[in-house]
Order: sequence, then C-alpha cells, then structure tokens
Amino acid sequence: MRHCDNHRDANEAALLTTAEKLGAHWREGPPLDGWVFVRGRWMPVEIKNPAREGAAAEYTPRQARFLSWCRNLGAPWWVWRTTADVMRDLGAK
Repeated sequence: MRHCDNHRDANEAALLTTAEKLGAHWREGPPLDGWVFVRGRWMPVEIKNPAREGAAAEYTPRQARFLSWCRNLGAPWWVWRTTADVMRDLGAK
C-alpha cells in the first residue's frame, strides 16, 4: 500500500532487489519509505536519490521529525542512496 506522502525514488527497485538478494525482507510503510527485516530485527529505511543528497527539502517534515526522534533516542535507521549503501548496511563483502 502506498501512502500519499511517501514519494518513491527511481532507484528504489534496484536497491530493494539488491537487499532481497542479500536476504533482507522489505515492507513498505511510514514514516520513512519502509522497513527491512534482516538478522532477526526490523530497521527503518529511507531511500533517496543520491543527486538530491543534502538538499533543503530532502526529507519531508514528518521524516525529519522521525529522524530527530531516532537521533535523540540513539535509535538506528538506514538511508540508502546506492547499492553500496545497501551492501554496507546488510554486511555484504
């Protein structure tokens, strides 16, 4: 199910294909793009176009609030822009 405030980036399909090949299971859902289940735990994931990294409007206000909440708690999340990001976070060599 897609959420109206959850824009999909063009690189998403390729990144999710890589994640699945590495044994991760994807579930689309807010507040970020989705959640990946890997190594017995769920991790929130935001998929971004690498060309927009650092742009002022890179994150929606809702995403920014969630990431701020995570930072304050020391809770992890992943941002994937490239297949290298996916491989790093999923421990590929």
